Amino acid sequence: MREENREAIAAAVAVLRAGAARLNGGDDQPDLGRLERAREAVIEALVAEVRELPAEGQDSALLEALDRR
Repeated sequence: MREENREAIAAAVAVLRAGAARLNGGDDQPDLGRLERAREAVIEALVAEVRELPAEGQDSALLEALDRR
């Protein structure tokens, strides 16, 4: 999920910068579509990883897997 996380952070930063520029009188337009696509990619990657987690009853394995992220 590292690539998805990087893109989500980059998209959020870009939206914040565009918003700041607008507040300073610029005409920058935040790319909310990019932010939405990044969010969806993170969700899809997270769902895929959750499906690979250990079966029910293996709490220690689940906690260990989540701790590595």
